Amino acid sequence: MVECPDSFEVKVELTGFDKDKIKIELADSRTFVLSVRGPEQTPQQTNAEEKQLDTASTHTHTHTK
Repeated sequence: MVECPDSFEVKVELTGFDKDKIKIELADSRTFVLSVRGPEQTPQQTNAEEKQLDTASTHTHTHTK
């Protein structure tokens, strides 16, 4: 995240995710929420790392001055 004179710039690389699976919300004037939905997995995929892709992850950042 970069602080500019009149805004903040956030850059995120989400290789392999479709734009329609990414959601950015402004909860209030100091908090944004980034949600990413991973690709659907089949029941045969039991590797723990693959299971993580089946869930949505959310990151919340609050900036204070």
